[in-house]
Amino acid sequence: MDYIHHEKKKGGSIKAIAWLYCLIFAALIFELYFNLFVPNPDLNLQVYGYYSAIGVFIVTLPWSFKWLVDCVSHRAPVYRVLSIILFSVVIIFCLRSFFVFTLPSIYTSAFGTPHYEVHNVVYSDSYSELECDYRVSSKFLKNTILSQACISESLFEIKDPELLFYGNKSIFGFKILKIVPNEEVKLRLNATNKALKRN
Repeated sequence: MDYIHHEKKKGGSIKAIAWLYCLIFAALIFELYFNLFVPNPDLNLQVYGYYSAIGVFIVTLPWSFKWLVDCVSHRAPVYRVLSIILFSVVIIFCLRSFFVFTLPSIYTSAFGTPHYEVHNVVYSDSYSELECDYRVSSKFLKNTILSQACISESLFEIKDPELLFYGNKSIFGFKILKIVPNEEVKLRLNATNKALKRN
């Protein structure tokens, strides 16, 4: 009876770890396609992210390793080893991205303050099912998860050399919510100032 109870408890732990990794992977997909977060370079989040990822991976290793071994037990020994190595690399990468981008982004959304920055950008386009059609890159965006930002076709056609990035900022970084042409903002501010002077 104790053995059965122990096996059920062990099985429940393995399922919990599997669900945890699924949630982290889903968060990574969201970060790749729907979120744009620039980590604070002064905090070295990349380094801390790797340390945290390796720490979580080691803590969960007994359960995740058992689950993986069960999945590939019917395969050839070489395939098992390669699967374990690949699994380890992918999980550590996903965990690192979760700690560097997803968690700080959630915190910044909840507790950050409104913020904007203006940066020079380089435009590029390509028609691919895996990438957005229109993108901008810059030194400012190199620390994002894809080192670039997707933009709309209308913004691409304008090709303003300077873009205004608006969003929330916290100690962990800058979450970009909107990208607009800087020239358009200048025109609006000038129009507003003129209207105020008339009054």
